[in-house]
Amino acid sequence: MWVADFGLAVTPEESTNARRGGMAGTPRYMAPEQFEGLFDERSDLYSLGLTLYELSTLTPAFDGKDRQQLVERILAGRPATPRKVNPQVPRGLERIIVKAIQPRPADRYQSADELIAALKDYLSGRDSFWRRWIGK
Repeated sequence: MWVADFGLAVTPEESTNARRGGMAGTPRYMAPEQFEGLFDERSDLYSLGLTLYELSTLTPAFDGKDRQQLVERILAGRPATPRKVNPQVPRGLERIIVKAIQPRPADRYQSADELIAALKDYLSGRDSFWRRWIGK
């Protein structure tokens, strides 16, 4: 896996206009709303979720024969759950990944702090972490 889009980052202090308009990034790791030129912190968390998905399954969440097919698949819905692709993925990690890659931004982690807390809870073995962050 290659991560190469760090030069596209903008800070929250930068204007809203810098976060609208042009589409930039690697499509395979872009959140659905980015194809409309919109994004915020939750879009970045979606991309991180896709990276975790790929690291845990050793396969991309979305694939296509060309860019158009790839974009269509991203916009169409959800990939197979990580455990369906790789049964060795721990359930707790799968829950975190699935929440991070929800198609609607409102259904994802709302901040990096939320995702970090969920990961810390998972890594520390706390049984109830997913109820707090997944909402079940």
